[in-house]
Amino acid sequence: MESPPQPEATRADPPAPVDTGTLRPPPPLTEAAPPPVLAPDRGNASPAPNPPRAPEARPAPDPRVVNMLMARGDQMMARGDISGARLFYSRAAAAGSAAAATAMGRSFDPAVLAELGVRGIRPDREQASQWYRRAAELGQSR
Repeated sequence: MESPPQPEATRADPPAPVDTGTLRPPPPLTEAAPPPVLAPDRGNASPAPNPPRAPEARPAPDPRVVNMLMARGDQMMARGDISGARLFYSRAAAAGSAAAATAMGRSFDPAVLAELGVRGIRPDREQASQWYRRAAELGQSR
């Protein structure tokens, strides 16, 4: 006699166990170093090193530009925009203007900032002193 047909399993068989002892993490990702850049072959002659260059001298700034920078800085100072004024004054001072260096000192001077009633900008006696010294070096007294 034949055995009756077996009903199909209604649930899935459990997955086969995984042997975790043989699994290894992948190697860490590393970026490959770029290939070296080789100089063209020039035979046995080695090129002479370039001598160091002296810094290029900047032409003297146009006095009209310095005057314009000072005027804009003065306008900003009058409105109480100390940060904006400092931008103009610092460019003029970098061009060698003693008046601009003095103006930079004034923009940090506690007495001047109090006189203008400026808010939001902290006075800095040390910065003011440094700028006043720079103005003296450029030939202007306070």
